[in-house]
Amino acid sequence: MKRKSFAVLFWILSAALILLSCVFFAKGFDVKDNYYSSENYPSLNVNAYVGGDAYNYIINGTYFAGYSVIGSAAALGAVILLCTGAVLVERPGRQPSPGEEPLPVKQQPAMSSYSAIISFEPVESSAGASGNLSGENRTSGAE
Repeated sequence: MKRKSFAVLFWILSAALILLSCVFFAKGFDVKDNYYSSENYPSLNVNAYVGGDAYNYIINGTYFAGYSVIGSAAALGAVILLCTGAVLVERPGRQPSPGEEPLPVKQQPAMSSYSAIISFEPVESSAGASGNLSGENRTSGAE
């Protein structure tokens, strides 16, 4: 397959993962926000699993966290595939085969004017061996 066909495949998978991410986020918020527990009519219960409200809130919160993690992972995968597809399309040229001469390399520009600012030579401190950076002379004892 060519680079562009891989890129298109990655973009299609990315769109599918974005859709899947939206579905899981919607399901998570549905579990969290839509809760109703009826003591008299169990058929009216929505996202109610046990008899106590507090337990149901804990269970629904756990479901919300799980669905959110799955949705976030799908969204992250979609972004990675989207960026990978963009790199495959934008990257010019190809790598030479074994035994083939490599493509000419562009010459790098000379060092910028900022290279004079960056110095790797050690600078002596004015503090000396005492480590006093304030420049004051401190003596021990009462004055």
